[in-house]
Amino acid sequence: MHFRPGHAPPLRVGPPQDVLSAVVLDRGPEIIVALNPLRCYPSGIELAVAVRTRRPVPGLYYRVIGRNHQGAPVAHPLNLAIRVADGTTLDPRYVSDGEPDPTLTARSSEGSDDAVDASYWLALLLLAR
Repeated sequence: MHFRPGHAPPLRVGPPQDVLSAVVLDRGPEIIVALNPLRCYPSGIELAVAVRTRRPVPGLYYRVIGRNHQGAPVAHPLNLAIRVADGTTLDPRYVSDGEPDPTLTARSSEGSDDAVDASYWLALLLLAR
């Protein structure tokens, strides 16, 4: 079901588009970065990050995922990282050298110039050495 821009869908078809049910990681006057509910599995944790802006920001989607449509790095990307108890910082741009190190992997993303949703996988089995 599609709705014209500026016309929100009725609440009977889903949650409001301008409200996030999430933990706020960072917020500014024009932007909010939030962590949606986690999904935990025996082998890892799926993280869902939501970015919303008051007004469209050209290139927001590419800044959140860190690369453009050709796969090249972009200027001023969103720097998402997780620090685990031993002080290791995990970043989705990390490239493994083949060692069984902890990993944070970007899985999927979708979005526009005012809303981006991205999911990440935190591998837990590799953390238990």
